[in-house]
Amino acid sequence: MLKRKRLTLMILVGLIVGTVGIAIAVNTLGVPIEKGRVRLLKADSFTSNGDLISGWYWLRDPGYTHYGKWNFSGVPTLTLDGYIYIYFECLVTNTYNGGSGYSTYVKVYNASAPSHFTILKLQNLHSEFREPNNTEGWGYSSIGWIKVPTYLIPPTGILSFGLMRYSPNTEHVAVNSDCVTIEWRVL
Repeated sequence: MLKRKRLTLMILVGLIVGTVGIAIAVNTLGVPIEKGRVRLLKADSFTSNGDLISGWYWLRDPGYTHYGKWNFSGVPTLTLDGYIYIYFECLVTNTYNGGSGYSTYVKVYNASAPSHFTILKLQNLHSEFREPNNTEGWGYSSIGWIKVPTYLIPPTGILSFGLMRYSPNTEHVAVNSDCVTIEWRVL
């Protein structure tokens, strides 16, 4: 009975916010969620050695060794425009228990070849909420994306990559399994 109530609640929440189907499809590995002409793929698995706080792994160690890693399957090798987009929505703050409204640069790397990486800016879209005001958690979200040509996708459709803070930036970055998606436009 508890499972039925939980599923009913998930469907009800989905109907209210217009996302019915997401809650049901999330646990299907390698199967994209349809959003009109766009497909969205969630990670099959996620690992991190960051500090776990309220469902987020904070990458904040002084040695810059904390990371988040995501594994995806079902990544397409053909799309409408010839690209996939790796979309990041992380949390960023300036220090331990810090303020909101910050942007930062991070290093995104190939998990099987960490020396192959790119620098990505996580841009906060709510810099008006930057400290010294107490925003009570509003405005920590920062976004960025990487445009990847589909000819770089392995024929297996499997991608694994990681994210680390980029030295000398001192901002702290929080990641979890749902903060990264792969998106593309369908043929």
